[in-house]
Amino acid sequence: TRRSLDVLHRFGFLGAMLWCYGDYAEPLWTEPPLDEATWERWFGLWRVDGSPKPAVTEVTSFEHIGRVSPQQGFPWINIDRKEFYTRPYEHLCRLYLQFCEHIGGA
Repeated sequence: TRRSLDVLHRFGFLGAMLWCYGDYAEPLWTEPPLDEATWERWFGLWRVDGSPKPAVTEVTSFEHIGRVSPQQGFPWINIDRKEFYTRPYEHLCRLYLQFCEHIGGA
């Protein structure tokens, strides 16, 4: 969590979307999609008992950090919008890998 937030901050992003608010209570585990997608049960920032997970501390640590100026240009984006939408999934995967290489963490 911290590394992702650090990178977003460094690039001047306004925020991040975190998934999900809380873990699922055990009585829901027999219902779709939790019956088969067991990993979904524990994606929350808070545990079922309401206690925060360590990621909450990381998110909170950004509360008073000022925004940095966005970087000028994104040289790793080497495709125009129209071409991107011809094969969005393929292009998104490729661009994500290029972004990871750009930030030094593929």
